[in-house]
Amino acid sequence: MFRSTVGRGISFLVAVAVVAACSSAAPGASTGGVASGAQATLAPARTAAPTAAPLQTAAPVGGSGPCDWVTETEMVAIVGHDAKPDRAKADAKKCDWKSSDFAVFINLHVDDVATLTAARLAYRDGKDVALGDEAFWAPGAFGLYVRKGNRVLAVQVVFLPSGLQRLDVATAVAAAALPRF
Repeated sequence: MFRSTVGRGISFLVAVAVVAACSSAAPGASTGGVASGAQATLAPARTAAPTAAPLQTAAPVGGSGPCDWVTETEMVAIVGHDAKPDRAKADAKKCDWKSSDFAVFINLHVDDVATLTAARLAYRDGKDVALGDEAFWAPGAFGLYVRKGNRVLAVQVVFLPSGLQRLDVATAVAAAALPRF
């Protein structure tokens, strides 16, 4: 199982690199509004993700970054356990939520559309989730990737108290964070 997880992780990183390389077409080259051919093949019914605007790293509403996208009250209600943002290690792109006994570890971060596309390529056993403009659950990465405009909210659920399902928690955390994202 460890070897399979490591292999998927490596595949995911390679897919990110490939998608990033494919997204940067030569000046003047037409991509038809689609960041890569892989995206059009995987999701022909979806509209292409916006690519013209630069990636924003700070939350436009609410607080100053990912630690403010979910309140402590919301997080405790979702996981049924104490959890606080690690503001000392947070920045404008990421925030880790932890419990004092390490039963909870959830990472929220902002990413770009290429990461969502790469997750779809690397985790073929994943599934679409009805959230944001589009969302994808990558079970091998313990991650939910939710696109809202040209940004992606990634929620990675690493540790949880027993009895909770990662996808359910990730979906609830993302739903709480999206209005402030």
